[in-house]
Amino acid sequence: MSHTRPRWVQFLQRRRHWFDAAKEILKTIHSAREGGLVSQGLAAITSAGIVVDTLYPGESAWEVFRNMGMVSSDLRVGGFLCEVLMASEVPRAVVHQGLTSIGIVWLKPNGEPLVGAIYGGAKFDYGPFLPIKDSEEELYETVREVVWNKGDELMLSTLRSAESTYRGAGRFILEDIEPLGHLVGKRRPEWYAKRLAKYRPGPRTVLLRGPTGVGKSVLARHASKLRNPGGAQTLKIDSNVLKGCSHGELLGLVRALQPTVLLLDDLDLTCRENGERFLALLETLRDPHCLVFITMMTAPGEREELPKPGDWHFPGIRPGRVENVWTLYLPDPEEREEILRLYATEFDLDLPDDLMEQLVEATDLLSGAYLRRVADELATHGIGDWRDEVNQVLYTADIPKEKGEEDGDGKTPEKNTGYDAGPPVEVVG
Repeated sequence: MSHTRPRWVQFLQRRRHWFDAAKEILKTIHSAREGGLVSQGLAAITSAGIVVDTLYPGESAWEVFRNMGMVSSDLRVGGFLCEVLMASEVPRAVVHQGLTSIGIVWLKPNGEPLVGAIYGGAKFDYGPFLPIKDSEEELYETVREVVWNKGDELMLSTLRSAESTYRGAGRFILEDIEPLGHLVGKRRPEWYAKRLAKYRPGPRTVLLRGPTGVGKSVLARHASKLRNPGGAQTLKIDSNVLKGCSHGELLGLVRALQPTVLLLDDLDLTCRENGERFLALLETLRDPHCLVFITMMTAPGEREELPKPGDWHFPGIRPGRVENVWTLYLPDPEEREEILRLYATEFDLDLPDDLMEQLVEATDLLSGAYLRRVADELATHGIGDWRDEVNQVLYTADIPKEKGEEDGDGKTPEKNTGYDAGPPVEVVG
């Protein structure tokens, strides 16, 4: 519901530049009050100039951009793109200086204007302004060059997920993804990469489902690198961005950054409203040159239980939105031993064979992420009270309840009934 401001407030807001001018005059007079006649005379002249500029302003920033042959663009994430350029080394020039705002133009290599924006102090105020004769593509190409020079794997997160900001300014942040972890399991990333390579060219979306800590995102990154040996540009979009931004903003981000691999993290497809909304969005995101991975968390469960037809269906899921569903599971005893030995080496931890056997049994139903924590705790505090260290991890782990045991809401937790026609895979990292 919109609220109309009182007329006196609107009047003061429209005359804000008067108060800014008065502030400048007072500062000028204050600095000259103890000076001589010359200083006071110069202060009077300066104050008169401020009054003239306020009552009869010169060219506005809008007029400057118009005279340069630039027009305002309605890019949904134009503010964010300008912020990317502001933090870069792309050449720029100040083309307008006002009391409370400045006009900035970023330049092409030949010195011609690329894009402009109006800033109020350090805050994006309006824009972007683009040359009339040029399209948005040159802006996109420059932004891509700036962004992907930082690295080939980036994560987009949000600073203010619940607050709407003007054209994405002050809302999004790009940062490096954590280093790619190890993968342990009977199926290696090569198996998935080869499977992807067999499909005909065209857009493809893969849903990765599994309990927390099994490394769904890590598997997607491994498979992407193997599928694109020349270098994949992976953009991981944080779940808070997916929840907080509009379709138009997400489309604008993907179009501007143009990743070859798009990783959408932690979608809740079991919620009909959210599931259908995101799956419908996938249709507009699909690009023949972009592979899309979606990760979805499931409750831990027993891998032996085969799924029934339709168990993997969600509202809105169909070919053209999602082509493949891969399910990851908790590690079996053989895989748990391999994972523990891997992290024992990383943490310089000596685990005798008899202790390893007991650890493998005690850590049943722990995912790779929790097994790493077990190894870290043992390396830090020693193996003398190893059961206590394991229990500290078990108490906080997301593991299935015993059969018939109920959660706080009185319901028995659902099982993860996924099955992937073959040995389970465990990803750790």
